[in-house]
Amino acid sequence: IQDLLAVAGYGANAPVSLHAVLLALFSARSRGSLCLSLTPVDLTRSVAPLVAAGAPLVAALLQGLVSGEWGELVGIGPEPFRPVVRSEDGRFLYLRKYYLCERRLRERLAALANAGEGLFTLTCEEARQLVLEASVFREFRLNAAQMWGVYQALMSNFVVVTGGPGTGKTTLVTSLLRVLDRCHVRPDRIALIAPTGRAAQRLTEALGNGLAQAGEPEDRLRRLAELEGTTIHRLLRFQARRGAFAYDEDHQLPIDAVIVDEVSMVDVALMERLLAAVRPGALVV
Repeated sequence: IQDLLAVAGYGANAPVSLHAVLLALFSARSRGSLCLSLTPVDLTRSVAPLVAAGAPLVAALLQGLVSGEWGELVGIGPEPFRPVVRSEDGRFLYLRKYYLCERRLRERLAALANAGEGLFTLTCEEARQLVLEASVFREFRLNAAQMWGVYQALMSNFVVVTGGPGTGKTTLVTSLLRVLDRCHVRPDRIALIAPTGRAAQRLTEALGNGLAQAGEPEDRLRRLAELEGTTIHRLLRFQARRGAFAYDEDHQLPIDAVIVDEVSMVDVALMERLLAAVRPGALVV
């Protein structure tokens, strides 16, 4: 906080309300939130545990933000450069890094979701037949919700699969991989990734177990057995010396399908970098 105040030219006599809002913003980040809500009720709830906050302090805090009194420190939107950013609608306060990450991630997700051309050009009936074929395992078959998830992955660029432990998310992915093979997507054009090495290893093991139950021809099983989970950092080839990734928006991944497991563990900055490296028309699940 002192560094931020110093960069913005504030001395030791910066107002208490400015200290309070920065303290609340950093506290929100430590709890996993990208921003601080500026509604009076939410702001009072955020500030009260940190300082002796009452209605006058929160009112002074909001007044300082709205009036532009702290303009050297707090900006509105991406321009001009300020270390702290208030959203254009005035409802949230961000550290600049997270404001820009959220903005870029939202744009990349919208581009994926709204892309006119996907990985496949299948009719509804063709996709349905592929899903039915890949939904059958030796001792069970996918339920309706799982089959719908695989179908959606065939018909769009971007799909979110969600559910608690044991609901069949990895089994759905196993079926999707069987479909991708039927659609002639090579294993080296598919990325199975997770945020940590342990999660990537669990994904590999779970898919191996699923394929063992699939009852597929040997040649298909051999191809699918080539797939192994890896970390996002390894896929993007993180370069520690540069503090950057080899794959980015200028050098995109030679990949047709990206399947991300345990995505709730991925922070917004890393997810934005991943989607920046995904080529237009690829499938992201």
